[in-house]
This record gives sequence, structure tokens and C-alpha cells, in this order.
Amino acid sequence: MDPEDKRKLDRVLKLAEENNEYVREVRSSQKTSQMLKSIYWVLIIAAVFGGYYYLKPYLAKMTQIYSALSGEKAGLGFSIPGTKNLEGLLDGIMSPQVKE
Repeated sequence: MDPEDKRKLDRVLKLAEENNEYVREVRSSQKTSQMLKSIYWVLIIAAVFGGYYYLKPYLAKMTQIYSALSGEKAGLGFSIPGTKNLEGLLDGIMSPQVKE
């Protein structure tokens, strides 16, 4: 092998080693980024479920109050009397009938 070919071969080897280092760094940063994204989404999902778990008693109470006010039978076993009549009265006031 002549010296010129040996020099070119050494240069190619050096470039290949540098390229290998860069590829390993990029792959390492990709793995780190993927792991951090996974942790991010796990935290987001956990926060949503935790918030729902925390707010569930309040939402249940609000649902009971709403159903009691609308006249439907609530989960507590009672309803506010007269709400159906009140709705009919309000409908009559809001849309007056035209007498012929």
C-alpha cells in the first residue's frame, strides 16, 4: 500500500470515528427527550385523574342540588315541592299567549 492510500484510509477512519461519536450523542439525547416526554404525559394524566378524584364529591353534591331544584328525584330521596308549577308559571310569563 502506498503512503497516499494509507493517509486517505487513516483520514476515513478518523472521520468514521468522529461520526460515530456524534451519532451516539444524538441517540442519547433522543432517549433522554423521549423519557422526559413520557414523564411529562404521565404527570399530566395523573393530574387529571387526581383532580377528578379530588372534585368528585363536590360534583356529586352539585348534581344532587341541581336535580333537586329541577324537580327530579335526587339521590337524597327528596325533591323540592312546587318546582314544576313554578316552571309552568315562568313559561306562561315569558311567552304570553295571544287570546283570540
